[in-house]
Amino acid sequence: MSVRDPRIRSSALQIVAPYLALGVVWILVSDKLAAAWGGAQSAEQWIQTVKGLGFVGATGGLLYALCIRRFGALVVAERELRESERRFSSIMSNLCGMAYQCLADHRGTMLFVSRGAEALTGYSVGELLHNRSVVYEELIHAEDRERVRAAVDAAVSRRSGFGIEYRIVACDGTVRWVWEQGLVVPGPGGDAVLMEGFVSDITDRKALESLEEERRVLRDSRRAVDEALGAIGHELRTPLASQRLMAEALLEPDLDAGSRAEFARGILEQTDRLTEMATNMLEGARLGEGHAVWRWGPLNLCQVVGSAVAVMSPLASRWGVAVEVACGESGCGCLEMRGDADALRRVVINLLSNACRHAPSGRVVVSAERGGDGLVIRVRDDGRGMSPDVLAKLGQAFALNTGTVSDEASAGVGLGLAICRQIVAAHGGRMEVSSREGEGTTMTVTLPTDREGPRESFEPEPIRLAA
Repeated sequence: MSVRDPRIRSSALQIVAPYLALGVVWILVSDKLAAAWGGAQSAEQWIQTVKGLGFVGATGGLLYALCIRRFGALVVAERELRESERRFSSIMSNLCGMAYQCLADHRGTMLFVSRGAEALTGYSVGELLHNRSVVYEELIHAEDRERVRAAVDAAVSRRSGFGIEYRIVACDGTVRWVWEQGLVVPGPGGDAVLMEGFVSDITDRKALESLEEERRVLRDSRRAVDEALGAIGHELRTPLASQRLMAEALLEPDLDAGSRAEFARGILEQTDRLTEMATNMLEGARLGEGHAVWRWGPLNLCQVVGSAVAVMSPLASRWGVAVEVACGESGCGCLEMRGDADALRRVVINLLSNACRHAPSGRVVVSAERGGDGLVIRVRDDGRGMSPDVLAKLGQAFALNTGTVSDEASAGVGLGLAICRQIVAAHGGRMEVSSREGEGTTMTVTLPTDREGPRESFEPEPIRLAA
């Protein structure tokens, strides 16, 4: 707006005109009164009157110019303010989210919300303001409400800002992910009474993150399958090649009876190894997919240990390992518990199998006793022990035991201990290992006695290192 605008000149005249009128009247009246009291007005008095009128006119003109300049600046400022308000309103209208100002109370009473609230929540601005029809806090998903309230309370107590992701339930019932970033505004006296911030819709971003996580899981699963197939192929190749060589040797017509029997025993040992591997693979798959059939009931742990030792004794004797049992009588009531006897027998068999392989021509002791918080199974061998590298990945399926102290120790692929971890976890127990190179290994399984059934959903804990 130009300073020549009639409205500016009119506003300036409205201020200057009263000043001029009042000044002229005052000079004329005062001079008239002076002449009345002193007689006829002299030439000097007329000069003073003219000077007074000139001063009023000059100051009136200066005041007029100042008013014109000031009003022009005010008009420019008003125009800029309106333009700023227009831009702000346009930005607020086009933001994919909701700007707000609310009371710092648990209901989040809205004092101002932008028009983006309608697209975000499905409710109009009028419905959200002052909780007329809906309370914003009630739109927050029930599972996230306490977490959001705690974050807001913490920000209010610290007089600071906050940022948090949570879900809201829109007017049409759809669940949307939002990101809220707010700031606590101090009121008079430093009391925090208001919060200002912005709530943006991040549902699409969350969907992309979920998709990316699924892709990552699929990549990891594929990598795990590739590694498992590689490990299985590696483990199958050795016994199959050994069996082939021994079978070809048996076909030699001039082979003596002693060598023939030795080769036959070798084929039997490799067949047992392949059978154990196949059994462990099937058992591990059933446990991992949650398809295991549990036969839960009362059992005596000493009987379970005894039956496992009976199964393993022929194989241990073939390896030249002596298995000793240290537990009470089979009818000892102190070793009673609830669980799956067949599954726990599999645990003891797998632990004994590993111990016998790790202690060639040595001694293995298996014991069952009552511990501080349940029943305890220990399998101890006097073999060469395990290195820290092996202990770090103990119980991981298909983790090749490179770094062990002997070829015999690397014969397995970790399936046996992985199955043990799952069975023990289903019983609510835990596994520990104590081993040093050259000092043997002790595997410890602790089981509760009063579980009424297996755990339905769980992630097996890693095998702990005993203190």
